[in-house]
Amino acid sequence: MAQQPDDQLGELAKPLEVFGAALIYTIRPQGMRTYLDLHGQTAKVRANRECALLSHIFNQARAWGYTDAPNPCAGIKGHKETGRDRYVEDDEFRAVWEKGHYTLQDAMDLALLTGQRPADVLKLTRADIRDGALHLKQNKTGQKLAIEITGELAQVIERTPAGRRRSRAPG
Repeated sequence: MAQQPDDQLGELAKPLEVFGAALIYTIRPQGMRTYLDLHGQTAKVRANRECALLSHIFNQARAWGYTDAPNPCAGIKGHKETGRDRYVEDDEFRAVWEKGHYTLQDAMDLALLTGQRPADVLKLTRADIRDGALHLKQNKTGQKLAIEITGELAQVIERTPAGRRRSRAPG
């Protein structure tokens, strides 16, 4: 998922504390490795994200002509990360669904019935409903899908604002 600017500002706090007074061309790969190792003792993933953001900043600085020094993050291998394995139990899903606003209920139902990631469901629009199918492009993989709109999925789509607008459209 793409990060918001506020997330990136938070990621800059620690690097600014460490590198803030340094001139851009004086930061070396060894300094980045040390930073990753020390900060990674307590926050491996956070250290990786901060290094990635710093790498982007260095690349922009080079593109804008602020430095011609090589990116000190280049070639620095981050910490190994492991994915999450968390299955939401039916009773947990139901408890959140029952307390949620109808828009959350619709999004949860669409995600459940289509097997799509929440981010992919949330970006769906009326234009994605055509030819009896829900057309989408997955954010993570870029895979294009057409999911036939039948049964319970048709009922959920019909109750959403996009479905209601579609059903009133002249046909």
